[in-house]
Amino acid sequence: MKRIGFLILLITVLFACSEKKNIFEDNDIRHIADLQDRRKTDSLLLYLKSDNVEQRKRAAIAFASVQDTTTIAELWKVPDVEAVYSLGQMYAFGSYYPLKEKISKGNAPGIRREAFEAFGKVLKQNDIEMLYDSTNAEGVAWGIYRAGIRGVTDSVLVKEAAAILSNKNSTRDDRLAAAHFFARSKVVDEAAVIAATADSDAEIRMAAVSALSKIKDETTVTKAIKDEDYRVRVSAARALRTKRWKFSKSLFAELLHDTNPNVSIAAAEVVSNIDSADWQTLSAWANEAKNWRVSGTLFEAAAKKNKDVLKMNGFSNNLSRRKPYELAAVINAMSQDPSRTGEIVEMFKNAKVKVVKSTAATALARMTSDLEIFKMIITDGDQGAIIPVCNAIIDTTRGFKKIIKDYSFLEEAKSRLSLPRDYETYAPLEEAINYLKGLPPPEPLKNEYNHPIDWALALTIPKDQKVLVKTSKGDIVMQLFIEEAPGSVVNFVQLVKTGYYNGKFFHRVVPNFVIQTGCNRGDGFGSEDYSIRSEFSQRKYKTGSVGMASAGKDTEGTQWFITHSPTPHLDGKYTIFAEVVSGMDVVHQIEVGDKIIEARLISDDK
Repeated sequence: MKRIGFLILLITVLFACSEKKNIFEDNDIRHIADLQDRRKTDSLLLYLKSDNVEQRKRAAIAFASVQDTTTIAELWKVPDVEAVYSLGQMYAFGSYYPLKEKISKGNAPGIRREAFEAFGKVLKQNDIEMLYDSTNAEGVAWGIYRAGIRGVTDSVLVKEAAAILSNKNSTRDDRLAAAHFFARSKVVDEAAVIAATADSDAEIRMAAVSALSKIKDETTVTKAIKDEDYRVRVSAARALRTKRWKFSKSLFAELLHDTNPNVSIAAAEVVSNIDSADWQTLSAWANEAKNWRVSGTLFEAAAKKNKDVLKMNGFSNNLSRRKPYELAAVINAMSQDPSRTGEIVEMFKNAKVKVVKSTAATALARMTSDLEIFKMIITDGDQGAIIPVCNAIIDTTRGFKKIIKDYSFLEEAKSRLSLPRDYETYAPLEEAINYLKGLPPPEPLKNEYNHPIDWALALTIPKDQKVLVKTSKGDIVMQLFIEEAPGSVVNFVQLVKTGYYNGKFFHRVVPNFVIQTGCNRGDGFGSEDYSIRSEFSQRKYKTGSVGMASAGKDTEGTQWFITHSPTPHLDGKYTIFAEVVSGMDVVHQIEVGDKIIEARLISDDK
């Protein structure tokens, strides 16, 4: 019996060792993914005609990322859901007839549902009746949403979305799509939105509450600011931007004292853009604020109305004691007072931290048109600082085309840049030079292929690989999607293994949207000497999705973000390469300036 037990154990171990790490151990599947990464349309089309279903599907979904419109006719012939999704990802009218046929004749599982949503990405106003269909509510709901955010809608679709949103028998996914339709499109159904604010699902409530800014109702907003989910309260704060100051003033006061900093930050950002808000009230609230972002935002708003408010309250005193991100907030407030231009110039010159330097440059670009200051910033060569100055130069209201006769300082700055690392700086510099020369804006830069996937490393990454991200607020565990986004995952794992993310700051936090990190400068303008490809799949952005930040398609590198809640407007535009499996409570607590202590593969713990 002992021998039998040993044999069973041995067989179990051997079987476990023989299990595939991931799907790319299949040579053909790996080759298809590599062709996708290299954007090799002709070779992918051969697999699109394969009798092997898995290979055909992999080739079909590859075109969602390649986005070569010459393949539309071939994708039309493919009977799989993946091909339907890719047709929508073309964002081209050429996909109209193939998708229309898929809606009319598609009967394979998921085909019509996917076709409705994809159709919403490409249809025009006069074809809108194709979404008048209640037999496939899920697909119609997302089709209405995709069309709505493009401004393509009518009264029938509004009624249909309203019926889905207010009907408790509608699926959760349908209601979510309808809620986001009203949140992000220009139209609204008041009754449906008000009904949705009582939905048992917080993620539906937060989207519905966002739409309250479009209607006159004030009672519902008042209720929403007391919602138990902070994300709903953030939406309520933003909905107040269109309400009467006499009504909203007391509600802002309550929101600014919310125990969750995301709520108070959102409220400060909204109130800072309300013209009727008086500087005395803003200044008083700023002094009461315990959060530096809230205080900085409110003082900046108060200074727009009374430039002496900073000196009156001592907000810009003791600058040497401020931490970098807090100092950046002070600089933004100081920029409302033109008499402090000289101080900010000196802060730019003496800055040792990139976020301070780029913020000072942005402030100077906003508060002065002094050409010598602009030349000084450009000549300094800091990539993040160059961008706002270039944007100021091409502002036709500022008259720089008549002022700048010698633009060699811009050309010299451009010659010092290196692609793809300086992609974000190169484009505005080139546009500024063309503007001064009287030439049309340059064609968008094409980011050339420069970073092949390390397939040897890819083959070692299990399909359920997890990563532990230890932060100054706690631990976050993410599961990587190697089989959906191999290039992004391999790049991320390479960076994790070298300790690249250790010590990096969360430089961007937008309440009820994202937290972002991975910038080697700490201000969002940082990158390395390479870029990777965008990898799009049918996966949607939900709470805890982890995506690659980019400056456009195929420009991803080291920066990534985590979503606070569903963000469907990002679907198919930013690579999803992981999701949070534990630690979302930590994600919701992260603030600008919080730090990654260490990121490591979970297997490294063993």
